[in-house]
Amino acid sequence: MRRHARLAAGAALVALLVAACGTDLVDSAKLEQTIKDGIEASTDFTVTNVDCPQDRVFKLGDVFTCKAQISDGRTLIVKVTNETGGGNLRYEVTGVE
Repeated sequence: MRRHARLAAGAALVALLVAACGTDLVDSAKLEQTIKDGIEASTDFTVTNVDCPQDRVFKLGDVFTCKAQISDGRTLIVKVTNETGGGNLRYEVTGVE
């Protein structure tokens, strides 16, 4: 449980810019890589896969969920929020399955 608390605290304040070139869509591949890198940088977890919804349009207040699989078989639930309506997204780990 301590690892989960550390993970949530480490990943909760990360903001990022991820837009597909020339579109108003979230670049899901870039977002998935950013989430993977952020979790691995702030914890001792190895992330084996991150899955985010495809074709999300940048929209102020949009909230969606990604899932990050870690090497011990658990899945981290990652809440992504569009805080500005543009390319500025915020993510946080909100749970473990």
